[in-house]
Amino acid sequence: MTTTCRHQPHLIPNPCPLCGSTQVHHSEILYPVNFRPEHLTATTFSARRLPDKLHYQLVKCQHDGLVRSTPILPAKALAKLYERSQVTYQQEVPFLQATYMRALQPVLTILPKSARILELGSGNGFMLAALREQGFRQVTGIEPSRSAIAQAPAAIRRQLMNGTFESIKLKANSFDLIFILQTLDHLPDPNAVLAKAYRLLKRGGYIVTYHHNIESWSHRLLRERHPIIDIEHTHLYSPKTTAALFEAQGFIVKKIWSPANVLSLQHLAWLLPLPKFLKKWYLNQNWPWSRLSLTLQLGNTAAIVQKP
Repeated sequence: MTTTCRHQPHLIPNPCPLCGSTQVHHSEILYPVNFRPEHLTATTFSARRLPDKLHYQLVKCQHDGLVRSTPILPAKALAKLYERSQVTYQQEVPFLQATYMRALQPVLTILPKSARILELGSGNGFMLAALREQGFRQVTGIEPSRSAIAQAPAAIRRQLMNGTFESIKLKANSFDLIFILQTLDHLPDPNAVLAKAYRLLKRGGYIVTYHHNIESWSHRLLRERHPIIDIEHTHLYSPKTTAALFEAQGFIVKKIWSPANVLSLQHLAWLLPLPKFLKKWYLNQNWPWSRLSLTLQLGNTAAIVQKP
């Protein structure tokens, strides 16, 4: 089922999570808004859909350099769209697992197999499955999309909770690791999410995040044509603003780096700024060599932070 906003959408100011400013005149306007009400569907908010180049107005805060979308849909409206969104990346799962396990490995190697691990935005649970294969059994995922959870294998589905992180009650001081993979950019209130994550972590517990880098070479090259300039992204971070965001919530930043992605040739074609008809034609060919993998630095940031 597709949920569509048929009337003029109600948009609200999105304050800078670092300085709190809601004033656009305190910011540099990078890109003007370019969508219409009929674009606000569950399909538009489905993970890894074919890029459609829709976005809110994006601004860069003059105080701290953080890039955000403003104004944006209210959190409840966004939650409804994500609840009805679809999973569209099944073929890319082996490559995603390889990419994200590399980022998680520095923490996983120091955790006991009995560690309690939580993922925010877990999709169909493919990363929970990868962790179980490594012997981590106490894994839990939170995912707003009902469709994504329905597609999870039965053994993983039991470990997935449907809803937003903010709406689900969990015990404080109970997790050794929380990881957030390509989800931090989507959060309308990252401070509230990280404050709750801080409460849920045990002392010495870790967060690992993997998200887009607005200062990457690929964005500097492609600008508004870059696929991260997207209506799903309420905030876009640099390594500097990533560190500032976590430090403001009391975390110790242990490591920030530019990771490499493992991806298929097919997904690389999906990312390139090619005409949409050409992408659709190529993606429908299913040539065997399209599944060959590449390892490239595409323009992401990974971070490991710790609760004192």
